[in-house]
Amino acid sequence: MLYWWGSGQDTAVVGEVGIEKCPVCSGQQPATPRRFDLVVNYTYRHIWSFFSWVSKREYFKVCSHCHNTVGDKIAGPELTAMLIDKKDPISLFRRRGWLVGVLLLGLGFSFAVYAGAENDKELTAHIQAPKVGDIYMAELSKISSGYTYPAYGAMKLVGIDGDTAHFVVAKTAHERKKDARKDVYSDKVKKDSYYANDDTEDLTKEQLSKLRKDGVVYQFVH
Repeated sequence: MLYWWGSGQDTAVVGEVGIEKCPVCSGQQPATPRRFDLVVNYTYRHIWSFFSWVSKREYFKVCSHCHNTVGDKIAGPELTAMLIDKKDPISLFRRRGWLVGVLLLGLGFSFAVYAGAENDKELTAHIQAPKVGDIYMAELSKISSGYTYPAYGAMKLVGIDGDTAHFVVAKTAHERKKDARKDVYSDKVKKDSYYANDDTEDLTKEQLSKLRKDGVVYQFVH
């Protein structure tokens, strides 16, 4: 099972921190000098195993020969001195993976704002100069008497008489916008069978503009 939220632990070698006698692995007298490495044990959190960040670090001296930790956890001034001129051994992906999530959210938000602005511009233009065949998505329960609950769906312009536009509305509407949006993606709204031809709503250009301003009519369908 893939969990969207989780955590993990790993180890990375920071670099060499000198040569000294290892009290663990050397059985010789005197003890044989060994190279010691500074090692970081770290805990990381992640979302969908991709957007990650390091939540905890602990540093230790480790013998390069027997790989045993020697001494207590290293911190404070001693650790600061050991880290001078050493690169962070934890991968950028592990440390800053969360930035990818922020970037994607930012791009998604920017695209949504842009798409919304373009939709508003296009919707306004078509309402100012309506044409037979135009299709709008709307909260039909605020337009048609046939709906008495929050209902979203399409309405199609079938005729223009002076300043009055004649619309037919969807036979079946949805309680949620996202469900009505599926009808747009599947092109159902472009089929004549989608509409109740005996349910005609007449709206003046002024009424249509107000409905657009109030968010009742919210999308033009290509």
